[in-house]
Amino acid sequence: RRKSILVTEALDIIDQDQSGDLGEDEVKTLLAAMGLKGKDVENVMTAVFEEATSTTHNKVTDAILMWTEVGEGDLETMLGRVVLFQKAFRKIDVDRNSKLTLNEIIWMMESLNIEK
Repeated sequence: RRKSILVTEALDIIDQDQSGDLGEDEVKTLLAAMGLKGKDVENVMTAVFEEATSTTHNKVTDAILMWTEVGEGDLETMLGRVVLFQKAFRKIDVDRNSKLTLNEIIWMMESLNIEK
């Protein structure tokens, strides 16, 4: 199975320390960003961390495909949304402090022509 550029980019975003390995918190962040919860999260976490404290991108994507109802096309779509959200957040977070201020939210709404 060949990973798309979007899948690779999304997993790189989640790998916050850029170590190439994913820790439990990073995988939980990824699963939450994908909208997975409950038994799906438990199954994936058990599959990838049963005997390890870190895991690889491939093990995570394989576990998602094996232990959830997410298919390969859905996986790519979900991870693509993670990338899109990250890009949008970076554009809105003008001061680059990883938090959105009220002014940044207002700026976003004004740039999208959304009423206050």
